[in-house]
Amino acid sequence: MAEVDRRVRLERSRNLLIVGFLLVLVYLSAGQTEFNPGLLVTKSPQMLRILGGFLHPNFAIILPKFLAGSSEHANLRYGYPEGLLGHFALQTLMTALLGTFIGSLVAIPVSFIAARNLMRRGPLGSAIYFAVRALMSIIRSIPTLFWGILFVTAISVGAFAGVLAVSIFSFGLMSKLFSEAIEAIDWGQVEALTATGANPVQVVVHGVFPQVTPYLVAHLLYTFEVNVHSALILGAIGAGGLGFLFIQYSEQLDYPSEAMLLYVAIVMTLVIDYSSAAIRRRII
Repeated sequence: MAEVDRRVRLERSRNLLIVGFLLVLVYLSAGQTEFNPGLLVTKSPQMLRILGGFLHPNFAIILPKFLAGSSEHANLRYGYPEGLLGHFALQTLMTALLGTFIGSLVAIPVSFIAARNLMRRGPLGSAIYFAVRALMSIIRSIPTLFWGILFVTAISVGAFAGVLAVSIFSFGLMSKLFSEAIEAIDWGQVEALTATGANPVQVVVHGVFPQVTPYLVAHLLYTFEVNVHSALILGAIGAGGLGFLFIQYSEQLDYPSEAMLLYVAIVMTLVIDYSSAAIRRRII
């Protein structure tokens, strides 16, 4: 009993130390981030003005041809008779789609040489494995927004810079997800094919790829969802898409138009999320 009591006291003391350490971290974080709840009160008039914009969104930027008068007037005011959000929302989706496609083209073959169970069977394979994993980690450590800034600076403003940024980040993310799916395969099927005399290419095509295909598709859909969100932000630095409009409306304090943009982004995200979930349920 004495030993049990001692262990209980030791565990309680350890838990108290952990809680105390976490509280100190939270306190330090509040100081570093200038956490100030009082600003929510002093800035409440501004917040109410923004809320007013969300309660009265500007539908004219969706269909200016019908809501803003004639096509010429709509074109003069908004720049796109078919609607600003229609143009830039499509550009955002296409940026995410093309970036995901390019990234996956590179990530799928690379993921096979980044899988531990396929490569770590000799000194050369291990060296290639660690080199590829290091490259993937470096790419993932740089946020998509930073890649976008680099490409906007190096090339020019526009959606092409956004596509390049999304492509690189997609490669880093998907190669990791794909390689981990390959590492989780049933190795018995691979050994069975090897025992029949199959060469390495045949083993990959008939023993590895069929097992990981459902997970590859699921990870691809997840990456596309992430890339849509990234494409939304990339517009803020000049890489095209809805983010470009968001910055413009923020600078003009046009809260109704800003609210309409966010509503469109929310609808896009919900549609993509539910569509991806439906596809994943069918393949997994």
